[in-house]
Amino acid sequence: MKKRFWLVPGIVFVTVFFGMKALLGGGCSDGWQSSSIGIQGACSHHGGVGGGGGISLICALALAGYSFYRLDKAEAKKNRRIHESSKQNEWFRLDLTSAPFNPQEHYSIKGNALSHAYLPSIDSKPESLTVTISDTDSTKIEKLARALSSHSYAPDMLALDGLNVSLTMNIGEITSFQAHQISDISSLGNAAISLKETLDKHLYPNA
Repeated sequence: MKKRFWLVPGIVFVTVFFGMKALLGGGCSDGWQSSSIGIQGACSHHGGVGGGGGISLICALALAGYSFYRLDKAEAKKNRRIHESSKQNEWFRLDLTSAPFNPQEHYSIKGNALSHAYLPSIDSKPESLTVTISDTDSTKIEKLARALSSHSYAPDMLALDGLNVSLTMNIGEITSFQAHQISDISSLGNAAISLKETLDKHLYPNA
C-alpha cells in the first residue's frame, strides 16, 4: 500500500486532534494540561480526562479513518480504469511450442475476443479460430493466468522433445512466465492445466 495512504490520515489525525484540543481546552478535569491524553491512565491523579480530550480523539480518529477510506476508494477506481483500458488491447498471450520443429499453438485475447492459431509444422499454414468470451469467462482466464505467472520459477526439464511455454499478460502491468524444455504442460501444475482446458473449452465447446 502506498505511503500516502498512511501519511495523509496521520496528518489529518494530528491536525484535528491537537487543533480541537486547543479550541476545546482539552486536558484533565481539574484543568491540568497533560501530554498523555489518549493513553490509558492519563489524568489519573487529576480527576480523569476532560471532555475536550475525548471529543478531540474521537473526531480525529473518525476523520482520519474517513480520509483513508476516500484514498482507498479513489485508488481502486483508478486501478479499475487502468484495467479496463488495458483490456482494449491484446492483454493475454499464451504460446506453446513443441521443440524443435513440431506443432505450435498460440492463444491470444484482445478485449473479449479469444483467438487460437495452430501450426502442425514449422512451415505450414496456421489454422485459426476466434470466439467471443464473456466478462465472467475473461475474469476466470485472467485469474488462472495470474496463478500460473505467480510461480517464482519455471522448471527446466531436459527432454528430448520438450515443450516451451510462454505466457504474457498486460493489464496495467506486464506479467510474464516462461518454461523451456518441459515434458508437457501438466509439469507446470494445476493452474496451467486449468488454463489450457478453459481456453480450449471456449474455442471448441463440442470437442
